[in-house]
Amino acid sequence: MTPTSHKGARPVGRDAGESAAATHPVPGAWRPDFTDGPATSVLALASRTANQALSRQIEFAFDVGRALREQSRAIEQTANLSLPAGPWRDALTEVARMQSGFADIVVAQSLQWGRHFGGLAFAFPLPDRAS
Repeated sequence: MTPTSHKGARPVGRDAGESAAATHPVPGAWRPDFTDGPATSVLALASRTANQALSRQIEFAFDVGRALREQSRAIEQTANLSLPAGPWRDALTEVARMQSGFADIVVAQSLQWGRHFGGLAFAFPLPDRAS
């Protein structure tokens, strides 16, 4: 049995409540309005995300500095225990000291930036409600 069409049926692919003359918005035409209340929460979220990103980078730099410092101590200790006195041991211990100095700089800079930003890296201004 062949189904018959209902009188006034809309073409396939069209919503039942949609008229033939329905207009669709142009893609990309929607513009957010940040004068509403949700703008405060959007800016707070952006500020919190920026703060977290910066604090994670500072923590990472501090961890890298500590790892470099520990590695330089291990290199110096290994050189002193395994190599006989001479130019090879002197060169390796000097490399370990230079790496330790670099590690100290990395740790000091990460501590300075951590104190400088101290949990508040960015605070975005809220929209003016009076205007």
